[in-house]
Amino acid sequence: MAIKKVVLHLGMSKAGSRSIQETLFNNTQILQKYGYRYLTEWGRNHLSKLHHIFSPDPVTPLNSRWGKYISKKKHKKDNKKIIAKMLKVINTSDCETLFISGECFGVFQEILSIQYLKDFINKYFKSNNIEVNIILIVRNPLLWIISFLQQNLCNGGYFRDVDFFKPILNNMKGL
Repeated sequence: MAIKKVVLHLGMSKAGSRSIQETLFNNTQILQKYGYRYLTEWGRNHLSKLHHIFSPDPVTPLNSRWGKYISKKKHKKDNKKIIAKMLKVINTSDCETLFISGECFGVFQEILSIQYLKDFINKYFKSNNIEVNIILIVRNPLLWIISFLQQNLCNGGYFRDVDFFKPILNNMKGL
């Protein structure tokens, strides 16, 4: 049996994504008993893998935020490895449903990233007759930014990433 359905959770940070990932990761045996599989090969949180796959440019602020200034050649090579792990699970799993979960909301501020997501789903899932369900969890932008800033300050952070906030603030105009 191979995977027939993928549930792709793309949560906004500060909206409960980590709780979802912890629950799925810590209960993999129970999930498998009922035909569900969490992509543990990508780790507990699939954030970095999804950001890597859907990033249109390996040196965008998206990747630099994680300290990953890499060549386009290495970016492609890394993506092949990431995707190969996923495909192996899809083709060899005893379960019917695969869960993939990452806090990817920010990556979709770039229009090109949305197209990468569509292309990825068509190439790896729909072309293999795998049903895809996308769960996008969002939060009120004003409450989110307050929570984000509070967490940053509590963790000893400061607001050095002004460019990080520009797209968010631009999208909040008119609220």
